[in-house]
This record gives sequence, structure tokens and C-alpha cells, in this order.
Amino acid sequence: MQNLRTGAVYVFGTSATAALGQGGTATHLLEVDGNTGVRTGRVIALSQALALGSGTGIFSGWDRVVVLNGTRAFDIALSTGSVVDLGARPIPAHFSCESWAFWGTAEFFGGQLYVDYVTNSNTISRMQVSNGAISTLASFPTVGGVSGLSDMCSFTFSPQRNRWYWHHEGSSTLRGSLACFPDENIGFCAASYTNP
Repeated sequence: MQNLRTGAVYVFGTSATAALGQGGTATHLLEVDGNTGVRTGRVIALSQALALGSGTGIFSGWDRVVVLNGTRAFDIALSTGSVVDLGARPIPAHFSCESWAFWGTAEFFGGQLYVDYVTNSNTISRMQVSNGAISTLASFPTVGGVSGLSDMCSFTFSPQRNRWYWHHEGSSTLRGSLACFPDENIGFCAASYTNP
């Protein structure tokens, strides 16, 4: 996950030194170098521990990370580690990852907090956290039998580079058909945003 404002990258930790593996209880955020993946030594203690199980949603935002853990929503302030329990909020229908979590972005506008995520092989959705209302953020149609997003389950955005970054396996309208294996794809596309 990252702070969209600064580009700083974090992983959840079970202590000030141990990174969280495949889910578990997170008590810290550990900053990592976005280029090397090596920990920088900067640690943010969370104001409350978070139980993160299979299917957790993690959403990078402007000075915040939003977490949907399957039963509740949490807003983490990256400047302090303050965790605000936003109440009961089930995880919406989404494309699952071959991992313990799925990733997207968090937005705040009009006094409301939203999370953006891949719903299926053709749709990126936006959910208003307070009431669960879902709208389509972007559509990627199937073209010539190739799905728009393949099995994409993770994406993020870099305001510094005006790009969104993604991962999927196989062919998509973003990647085209595969000429050879392996079929793991990491890519980026141009993007723009309105400053919060």
C-alpha cells in the first residue's frame, strides 16, 4: 500500500520489525523503499490492532489507507497511525487475488470516503464506504474474445507519475494477446486526477 500524496510505500507489520505474511493481526505499518522493497526503518504504530484475514481489501489513499477486513471498515491516518473504525461494512463483490488480500485506491470527496476496486474482468467500481452504494468507475469491454481486465485484482495510482499500475495474468485489452509464457503481467496506463 502507499500514501498517494507522497508515494511512500508500506507493508503491514506484526511488530515494529516483523512484516505480516498471509494475513494475521497487524499492529504496525513498516515503510519500504518503493524501488528496492527494502525496509527504510520508518515504523508507524497503529492505534489499534487490525485482524486481516483472507479476502481483506486494502485501499491506498491521500495520507490514508482504508481497510475492509470482511466485517468492518477502517480508516488509517498515515501521519499518526490512528485507526478509525468506520463501522460494519461487508466486502463488496470483487475479483479475488491468488493471495490473502486485494488492493485498490481510496478517495475522499464531497465529505465522503470511497474505495475503488476491480469488480470483474470488465469493471472497476467505486463504493461509498458509509452506505455501501456502488457505482461503475470504469468499464473495459471484451474485444475479440479478450476480456478487458483479465483476472486483475490489484491496482494503484501514482499522482507523481500520472499513471495507474496493475497486475493480471493472461491477455487483456490492456496487454493484448500473449505471444509466449509466462503470462504474469505488470503494467501501467496514463491517468489523471483532481487534486483533493
